[in-house]
Amino acid sequence: MAGWTRAVALAGAAVVLCVLPVVASAQGKQAWEEYDRLIESKRAVAALSADNVFGDSLDLYSGVLSFTATDVSIPGNSKLPVAVTRKFTVTNREGYTGYAHPFAEWELDIPHLSGVFQEAWHDNRCDVAVPPMGAGGLPADEFWSGNYADMPGGGEMLQATTTWPKPSTGGPYKWVTAGNTYFSCLSSIANGTGQGFLAIASDGTKYWFNHMARTREPDYKYQGVDYGHDWEGNPLGFTAARFKVALYVTRVEDRFGNWVTYSYSNTPTQALKITQITSNDSRTLTFGYNTSGLISTVSDGSHTWSYGYQGNSLSSVTLPDTSSWQLSFANLSNAVIQPSGDEARPYGCFQLDSVLADNFTGTITHPSGATGTYTVGPVRFGRTNVPAICRNYRSPGQPDPNGKSDDFFLLPVRAFSLTLKSRQISGPGITTGTWTYAWSGGLGTWQYPPGETEPVCTQSNCLDPICTSDDCAGARSVTITEPDGSWTKHLYGNSYRYNEGKALSVETGKGSNALRTVFNDYNYWTPNAPPQPYSARIGVSPQPRGAGFVSEYPRPRVWTATLQDGADFIWEVEKGCTTAGIYCFDEFAQPTKVTRTGTVAKTMPGTTLVLPPGTAPTLTAPATNANGSFTVSWTTVSGAATYQLQEQKNQGGWNTLQNTSATSRSLSGKTDGSWSYQVRACNSAGCSAWSVTETTEVAIPPSGVPTLTAPATNTTGSYTVSWTAVSLATRYELDERKNGGSWVNIVDAGIVSWAASAKGTGTYDYRVRACNGAGCAAYSAVDTTTVSSPLPAPTLTAPTTAQTYEPFTVSWTSVSTATNYVLQQNRNSTGWNDVYTGAGTSTARTINIAGTYQYQVQACNANGCSPYSAVKTVQVEGDTSLLVPEEPPPEEPADPGEGAP
Repeated sequence: MAGWTRAVALAGAAVVLCVLPVVASAQGKQAWEEYDRLIESKRAVAALSADNVFGDSLDLYSGVLSFTATDVSIPGNSKLPVAVTRKFTVTNREGYTGYAHPFAEWELDIPHLSGVFQEAWHDNRCDVAVPPMGAGGLPADEFWSGNYADMPGGGEMLQATTTWPKPSTGGPYKWVTAGNTYFSCLSSIANGTGQGFLAIASDGTKYWFNHMARTREPDYKYQGVDYGHDWEGNPLGFTAARFKVALYVTRVEDRFGNWVTYSYSNTPTQALKITQITSNDSRTLTFGYNTSGLISTVSDGSHTWSYGYQGNSLSSVTLPDTSSWQLSFANLSNAVIQPSGDEARPYGCFQLDSVLADNFTGTITHPSGATGTYTVGPVRFGRTNVPAICRNYRSPGQPDPNGKSDDFFLLPVRAFSLTLKSRQISGPGITTGTWTYAWSGGLGTWQYPPGETEPVCTQSNCLDPICTSDDCAGARSVTITEPDGSWTKHLYGNSYRYNEGKALSVETGKGSNALRTVFNDYNYWTPNAPPQPYSARIGVSPQPRGAGFVSEYPRPRVWTATLQDGADFIWEVEKGCTTAGIYCFDEFAQPTKVTRTGTVAKTMPGTTLVLPPGTAPTLTAPATNANGSFTVSWTTVSGAATYQLQEQKNQGGWNTLQNTSATSRSLSGKTDGSWSYQVRACNSAGCSAWSVTETTEVAIPPSGVPTLTAPATNTTGSYTVSWTAVSLATRYELDERKNGGSWVNIVDAGIVSWAASAKGTGTYDYRVRACNGAGCAAYSAVDTTTVSSPLPAPTLTAPTTAQTYEPFTVSWTSVSTATNYVLQQNRNSTGWNDVYTGAGTSTARTINIAGTYQYQVQACNANGCSPYSAVKTVQVEGDTSLLVPEEPPPEEPADPGEGAP
């Protein structure tokens, strides 16, 4: 049973990430807070202790801590389990409030299929892979991270559209997992509408998934690219509600006809509520619930297991013999990754906000009295060689209503995860022991897709892997130090669509000496790989942004070397069984022929056995550089005679810079780009593994100042401003100001001229400076263009006198090329006001208050306006004692800074 449970944890861990709440926060998660759903596919789950008394396990790739406990397991006449198993995964609880699992924060571990949707899982869920676009235009790949099968042989559900071998009976099969479980469609489900799924595992066991349950997920903050900002400058958008929708198994049947059934009482929009598990050999488990809707008892008819809670957290499990487990996981079940709010490190496509280094601790006590104490905290994990494609990105010079604060990676490069930091076991008669966990490889690397100079995709191969060899592939590691000081270091590949998640090596040792090292190699998939005996692809992930590649493409192990006590032991898949140069695999990527060899080290009496250095140096290089000169250095390694340093530019080939006993290298003359370095320790017996790659981004700002040219005068409003090119510049910032006002940036692009149009009468100043990603040089000298209107002033005509309440006409001559005229009035020398704007050449005026009225008019077009005409005066006479004053002009609108947005 324990082995089966660990297999589920491995296959369905991506689902485990989505810990489910009763109520989700209304704040809404931003796109970059969803990276962890996409970047990590759990692959390397391992028990933490030799005896595994606490049911703890650790994903060695992502650092995620989880627990599995089987409280009840009734043996029977078949291998189909009738059991109650709980599982709990420590994950980021940001955006969640409470839980809706049957055991509070612990899930009931029974087979189910699930995904995160906006409101509902569409009814044609089996036939159609991708859910429809969400309300408001929310793309499916932002609120949905794929469908997952949490079951033996499960994992991400892939579309079965390839030539991977399918079962010979049943079907048609629409879905498949990397564990060779296939799914066909059921026309209906037991408690709702739409399709269900019938699964058949590789051992012939069938599963009917046709009972629906739903729980709330954190809302998603969708901004889009054209929503603009609110009056405080925050990107606008809308918050979309989301739910985890699951289809739970109702029947499991093996190939001999034995079966187990599951009964439930919840509606399709409620959380799971199981009532009974029954088998054909009369094994039965019945569930009782407390007033909060949590499981309080499980009974097999003769024995009862009881569950206690404190608040919304499982606190105890009492066994039929009255012994009990004590749990204190409230801190772990409410742990969050809290952004630091560092305004100097804002969100954006190429930036990930720093987080607060909060640690969270929980304990679990065995019925014997032994206590396990676990501490987790946020750790950043990265991928390497990721194509940089940014959603909501706008090229320089293009309007970007939301600015850069809404940009995010289409393919995540890095994400934060709550990760195990330490584990301690204590108790009566036990010497307290502490294990510590040190993680590396959090930065990640990216580069623009081939042929691109911006984080955009304009070609069909943008998602292809950039690195397809070990020379450029990256890695991450975890070093586990035990209470006695011995250690184990696990190294995993993290190169995008190449060696992601593959176990590259395992070293064990004590102090500075590695006592045993195991290296692995795999038959990696690349776009141009030769045909293999197995299909290149198991299935197709419908979520292109996720880690589906790991499940889609088989990458079987072909070589393992074990180095211990001076001896080499090799396990290797042979080649040439069917085709020369091709590994011997069957259609399921299982080896058909392997060889095992070993070389035992022998020494003469009195001689010393020389082993290669056991550990790689720790390399240090600056993250950024602005002048092309910097130093890389590394730590010394016991037993090393020389250190081999290699350099790589922009993910190209590796070049050896030096192979000496020095532990540093000063570099100069480096041009703009990504300069990566790796080093290894060597002696006469061989070399250590390569160090973790460190990358220095060299970005040298331009120093030259462009020469700006603008016409001195202009009468049309259309002219060209140009400037000379400057070395190292990738873009230019052109500023403009009118009539001595404020400077306004009008160009931010890689161009050397700009065409002005529709400029009205006035004086226009211009300045320009050269920029690149590292910064900008000084501004050029200011050049000025004076735009004057060619329009003459009209001739104005008006009567010299008029009576109140009697209309009179003010007219003017037509001016060629004018499109409109502006007439102004000045009453009793109180100031000029516009009283007419239009294309006509006259207007009627009716005055209610006697006085002296002056008039002037000007002609206008798109290039500006003429001078005003000569002033005409009209003396308006009449009895004012009974007149109603003219209504005052309307108030000007309030200052936007003082009122509502």
